Amino acid sequence: MTAKDTALRILFLSNGSGEDKIASVLAQTWRITRPQDILSGLALVGKGTFYTEAEIPVLPRQFSPPSEGFAYLNPLKLAKDFRAGLGDHLFQTWQLLKTTPADAVIAVGDIVAVAAAWRCGRPFAFVGCALSDYYTAGRRHTYDPLQRYGLKSARLGIFPRDQLTALALQSRGLPALCLGNPMLDALESDSNWQYNTEAGRMAVGLAPGSHGDALINFCLILKQLSAGFDLPVDYLCALAPGLSKHAFEQVLRVEGWQQEEVPDSKTGVFWRKEAARLALFQGAWGSILGSIQILIGLAGTANEQAAGLGIPVLSFSGKGLQYTSRFAEAQTRLLGPALHWLDPCHPEIMVYTLKRLLFEPAFSENAHRQAQAVSQERFGPQGAAERIVVEIQNRLRS
Repeated sequence: MTAKDTALRILFLSNGSGEDKIASVLAQTWRITRPQDILSGLALVGKGTFYTEAEIPVLPRQFSPPSEGFAYLNPLKLAKDFRAGLGDHLFQTWQLLKTTPADAVIAVGDIVAVAAAWRCGRPFAFVGCALSDYYTAGRRHTYDPLQRYGLKSARLGIFPRDQLTALALQSRGLPALCLGNPMLDALESDSNWQYNTEAGRMAVGLAPGSHGDALINFCLILKQLSAGFDLPVDYLCALAPGLSKHAFEQVLRVEGWQQEEVPDSKTGVFWRKEAARLALFQGAWGSILGSIQILIGLAGTANEQAAGLGIPVLSFSGKGLQYTSRFAEAQTRLLGPALHWLDPCHPEIMVYTLKRLLFEPAFSENAHRQAQAVSQERFGPQGAAERIVVEIQNRLRS
C-alpha cells in the first residue's frame, strides 16, 4: 500500500459455514481499520449467509452441496455432490476467480481456499481454521507436502489456528505465525440479553449444530437428557441463523414440554418438563456462552468456541451429516480434555456425567481447570482477528 487513503480491493475466500463466519469477522475488522477499501466475499460452499449479514458483498457463485461440505467423511456423499452439480460449480468458480479484480486475497479454511486464492494470481494470506497438529497429537504434520507447497505462495502470511501447528510448518521452512484463533471473535452477543440463573438452578447450553441435521441432533440431545429432567437445570439452546424456531418448538410440544411464562425472570418464555426448563435463542450465541456452566453440543464450531472459552463440552456421536462417530472422535483429539465424549451413550450415562459436572465440586473444578488449560494452549486470547488483519495490512505496505 502506497498511501493510507488508497482504496484497495480485498477478496475474502472461504469454504464452509464456520469458515464463512471467521472470514466475515476478519472482513468486518478490516473495514474498521481501513474503511476506504472495497471488500467482497466468495463462499466456495453454501450461500455465504454470514457475509451477507456482515454487509459484505458476495460474489454470485453459490452452491449448496447435499453433503453440506462434509463429503470428506464419506466418499458416497462426494458422489452425490457431483451429481448435484459440484463439477460445474467448481469450473465456473475457477473461471470467476481468474477474472475477479483484487489487490489482495484472504483465504480462510483449508487447501481448497488456498487453491482458490492461488487461482486469483494476486498476493494472498491464509488463515487456517480446519487443520491442526493436535489431530495427530503432534506425531505427524496435518498439512501434507502438497498443501505445504501451495502455502509457499502465501506471501501475505500463514496463520494457523494454534502454536503447535505453526511450529510444525516452521520446521518445514514455512513462515507460519500463530496470532490466536479468530474463531473466538466470531461470537454474536444480544444487547438485550437478560437471562440470569435463578438461585438453586444451573445453566447448560445446547448446540445442535447449524446444518440440516440440527433438528435431528436436537431430538437426540433431548432423548439423552430424558433421564434427568428432575434436575433443576435451565437448558439454553442456540439456534443458528436459518433454522426454523417453529420446528424446534413443535418437537418440544410432541415430547410433552409445556410452554410457560416465568414471572421472576426477564428471559421470557421457557418450556418446562418436570424440573427442567428450556429456552430457544437465535443470534445470542456469545451471550449463551457467557451464562452457562456446561455445553452439550453436536456441533463443530460451537463446540470449539466453548472449549476456547474454557467451558467443558459434553458430547456423543449423532446420526446426521456432520457429527458422526468419525467426526466426534477427531474432535476429541482437537479439544483434548475439554471435550467429554460419551461413546457409547445412553440417557443414564449422559445424566450421570452431567450431574458430576454440575453438582460434584471436585469433578467439576477439575473439568473446568482442564478446559481452561485447553483454552490457553490451543486457542490463545480473544482478539486474534484484529492481530491477523493488522499483520496482513503491514505486509501489504512492505
